Amino acid sequence: MADVLTTGPELWTHSIRNPATPEVATSKWKDFNTLLALTAHNPDAQTTPALADHTRLSRVTLAMALEYSPGTRLGKNTAMHVPAAAQWLLIAGKEIEEMCEVGMESMNAGDLWAERGGGDVCDVARLQFWKERLRDFGY
Repeated sequence: MADVLTTGPELWTHSIRNPATPEVATSKWKDFNTLLALTAHNPDAQTTPALADHTRLSRVTLAMALEYSPGTRLGKNTAMHVPAAAQWLLIAGKEIEEMCEVGMESMNAGDLWAERGGGDVCDVARLQFWKERLRDFGY
């Protein structure tokens, strides 16, 4: 859970040296995640150890964006996270599906996912939940 609490676009709105508006922070977060998704999708990147296996990072962004209710810290910032999550599925959807089919990755469950009986494993059921939530947000 430490990763979820120390990452995300809301941190850029509190930067002392270069504070960003929520809109700019959302755009930066989307761009950052787009780069990660492009790397995860690129077969050539998978042969470079420092770039390989970036698909694992998608689970953090997807959970942060889609698994928390509005009353939680992450849930109140959902609008800042959802565009980045959508980029992951748009660009590296095949790789994310493969990761979830194997079911070897995990991420702490957000309250909305847990209420549905979901656990920490990133499996096909969780992927379907993420896709449903993105559709609910118009993606």
